[in-house]
Amino acid sequence: MQTHAPLRILLVDDDLNQLRASARQLQGHSIRFATDVASALQELQGGAVDLVLSDYQMPGNGDGVALLEAVRHAYPDARRVLTSAAPPPYLAELLLSGVVEHFVPKPSSRPLRQVIRELGLRPQRLDPRPRAATARSHELN
Repeated sequence: MQTHAPLRILLVDDDLNQLRASARQLQGHSIRFATDVASALQELQGGAVDLVLSDYQMPGNGDGVALLEAVRHAYPDARRVLTSAAPPPYLAELLLSGVVEHFVPKPSSRPLRQVIRELGLRPQRLDPRPRAATARSHELN
């Protein structure tokens, strides 16, 4: 019997209601939260993620673009999505350069699970059998 490991997702937004709404849409995945760039970078020190979904405009030093640029360099396998009611004027360049892989306007009628599918992210299949049993089954074939 195989099970799935949930996607590891970091949600970053200074609007707590938006964070809650996003988390509800992504139930079943491993969700971490941050309300600004500094706390998001601190969260990332706790381990890699599969997806960072960040608001563009946030208080404090930096914005969502600065965060996604840092994520791109430190965690190149993590997918990067920017959200905003007022996107940066250079959004096309960000998408072409790969700093931002996907943009979701606020508000959006598209479910976040659809965005995850569009990015090609899928939970990883886990084989719950112990490694020794798995190795032995391969030897028998």
